[in-house]
Amino acid sequence: MRQLVMFNLRNLFNFKGRQTRGQFWPYVGVVFVLMMAAYMAIFIPIFVSAFMSMQQFAAENPDQVTIQQGPGHYSMQIEGSHPELMPDFSAVFAGTAILSILSILLLGAAVARRLHDTNRTGAWGAVPAVLLLISAGTMSSIFGNLAASAGTGPDTGLFLTMFLSNLFYMVSLLALIILLCMDGTKGENRYGAAEG
Repeated sequence: MRQLVMFNLRNLFNFKGRQTRGQFWPYVGVVFVLMMAAYMAIFIPIFVSAFMSMQQFAAENPDQVTIQQGPGHYSMQIEGSHPELMPDFSAVFAGTAILSILSILLLGAAVARRLHDTNRTGAWGAVPAVLLLISAGTMSSIFGNLAASAGTGPDTGLFLTMFLSNLFYMVSLLALIILLCMDGTKGENRYGAAEG
């Protein structure tokens, strides 16, 4: 496993040649686990802090809060507008953007080489990445505008753009995963010889 990770890190910017499924998928698994751990390290403290603020608000203002709880259920409804109780979405979006860019950086060349092994251009790997970045930018704009448009609701045009971008992102990501799972071509193809 260590050798596969090191191979991919050494070839981080090598978009030429081919890469077998055996060289690709274990590396993707390592990157995925590391990214999930990083997401949790960034987001859990943000949301725990927001939840603790809500709990404190509930204790100090019991007349404005309705709490319902039962086995496997906890709900808190706060009357009125209290934006100070919301999580810091700027930190959430910044963390998401950094981790998304890092994921694309770590996987981009490996994805291109894996696609080359199936005799396809590496450009197929760019489609989900571009749609992900569009979705992230649109989502950031939506949440940024929520505070300014208090009471009027989100911009439906931006929301529709984000929805469609996310939909196309999911479809293109599924298609990319299917392509990455396919057998490599036997022998030589336009991207070079098969790995031994």
